[in-house]
Amino acid sequence: PLLLVCNHRSHADACLVKACVPRRLRARLAPGMTTRWERAFFGEQTVTFRRFVHEWIESRMIQLLFNAWPIPRTAGFRLSLLYAGELADAGFSILLFPEGRHVPAGVMSCFREGTGALARELTLPVVPAYLEGSEQVLREDEPWFRFHFGRARVVFGEPVEIQPNADAADVARQLQRAVQALAPSTVQ
Repeated sequence: PLLLVCNHRSHADACLVKACVPRRLRARLAPGMTTRWERAFFGEQTVTFRRFVHEWIESRMIQLLFNAWPIPRTAGFRLSLLYAGELADAGFSILLFPEGRHVPAGVMSCFREGTGALARELTLPVVPAYLEGSEQVLREDEPWFRFHFGRARVVFGEPVEIQPNADAADVARQLQRAVQALAPSTVQ
């Protein structure tokens, strides 16, 4: 197993990365996905029973279709990281989008410190990747099922060595520089 870290442009990114990795990794690649739309199911909000059931179904479908694991935004983060470790122990490769949200083309947000902590603790080979064009294939302001024809590209870099005693923030910055080095020179 390995840890893939890449920038984030659209909801299509996990699918694009899965399509581009070697076939033997594809079925065992587990992307971390935000719980932005399932906050009640993951205990971040209190809502009606009906809403909870809706979110439970939605969350399970995402997990089933994409092999995804949840990364909560406001609660339960440590349990999520522990689960990522269990996935790696079971032979799954982990896919992370350390910016934590979709970022417009030409820009890269700071990678979150939790990515550095996870990379340091998992002790897996860390492979940086850069995505471009996915925001044109699946646009932010349109329904998830409305794809467009366009060109998207995934560039994989050489594995990055992470020191076991490195500061998590330093590791996150190191990984961001590795991903940024794969981008065209116009990305900041």
